[in-house]
Amino acid sequence: MASLRVHLFSARAKSMRKFPAICIAALLFFTYLVYSYAYLYTDDFNNLYWVQQLNLGEMITHLLNPTTQYFRPAGMLVYWLLLHFFDLNVVAYHWTAWTIHGINTLLVYFVLDRCTESRPGATVGAMLFASQANFADIYFNFGTIFELVSGCAFFAGMLLWMMKPPRTWTRVLICTLVFMFGVKAKEMAFTLPVIWFLCDVLLQEKAQIRNVVQVLVPGTLAILLSIPKFFDIRQTAPRDLYFMDVRWITLGRGMGAFFNSLFEIGLRWQFWAIGFVAMLVIFVFRKNRQAIFFQAYLVITFLPVIFMINHREGYLSYIPFLGICGLGALLTKSAANIAETYMGPRRAELAAYAVLPLLCWGTYVTQKIGSQEIRSLQRQMSTDYRAFVLGMRMLSPPPPNEIVFFDSHPLYFSEDLLRNAAQVALRRTDIVVKLVPALPKGARYKVHYQDSRVTRVD
Repeated sequence: MASLRVHLFSARAKSMRKFPAICIAALLFFTYLVYSYAYLYTDDFNNLYWVQQLNLGEMITHLLNPTTQYFRPAGMLVYWLLLHFFDLNVVAYHWTAWTIHGINTLLVYFVLDRCTESRPGATVGAMLFASQANFADIYFNFGTIFELVSGCAFFAGMLLWMMKPPRTWTRVLICTLVFMFGVKAKEMAFTLPVIWFLCDVLLQEKAQIRNVVQVLVPGTLAILLSIPKFFDIRQTAPRDLYFMDVRWITLGRGMGAFFNSLFEIGLRWQFWAIGFVAMLVIFVFRKNRQAIFFQAYLVITFLPVIFMINHREGYLSYIPFLGICGLGALLTKSAANIAETYMGPRRAELAAYAVLPLLCWGTYVTQKIGSQEIRSLQRQMSTDYRAFVLGMRMLSPPPPNEIVFFDSHPLYFSEDLLRNAAQVALRRTDIVVKLVPALPKGARYKVHYQDSRVTRVD
């Protein structure tokens, strides 16, 4: 009888291990439902316009060529594939992005589990990453596909690097290829070799010279590829989007802006800096190498964007947010150990299963409330842009090389964006678009846009 009870408990424990995954999957699903209204955004029309000019061979060439100047070819390849296989069916676009985010959430869980050696901690960290108002643009704006694809390569690269030793040179080569793919998606992946170095120094019991030599391969490649891009950005004008103000004070202000956005408060950046340094001193004093790693990870992964004073959107925290998740995982690990001490392993595990759905629900509600204001604006833009595309497709097609005159346009459209959106909507690359104050009388093709309606004017 006793053996039967043990068997039943063991079977029940195995089945319950799937429960955290179910909770996080439900959290992701309901988060996605909040953004079911999402359509194409301004960045999408621009990116689709550019990929519409190229064929598949040219796209793959840009992806494989290490010296190409083409804009983020890995992410643009995703645009190309979706445009040619699904046209402008936004369901395909957003479920592609949401699927990649789901994969990233799973990778975050495995990375945290490997770093903290705590399943409860990894579960809570992945839950925080799954539904986050701070980078809510990834749920609505498909233009963040660059963050998603680069993040997927970044987290997969970390997991591959931290697999059980010994690390072979074949695995180093695979990691280097993953790193290159991540850089081709977005430049934030340049910091991955530094993170690999920190993994070897802080997360291994004993660092080996062989490990340092191995990280030199992707590290050298990262330096060679990043130097030209850094100097290109340094030459931009102070008002440009990608202008970088590389000073210590900019680093502090940027991190302060990130934490204020994350916690929705308005502290001066000096207070955040003091608190951050104080935490680091405590972790060093306690020799908590895992916590030191996650703090260092947060700062290092922010470096490619933190100095951009004109470009501090929340979605840029997508890859760095793993550092916050890691600190949350360590806090959860400590809480779980205390619970096991006072309640015993079985009761502590049951209590964790009871608390997890509440945490997921609280995370979902917090995310939904935190993004409420921006979602109202997003709905308006989605309605406008959907109406524009559908309206353009209902008009009689313009003759080849026709000049299409507009006297009005959807919200936030410029003349260039109007041209890009019109060409993408019509799947044409030959038409010319001009935005004018009043439609010229002698023009053959004139279009008026008002109240989410596209009308051809005779």
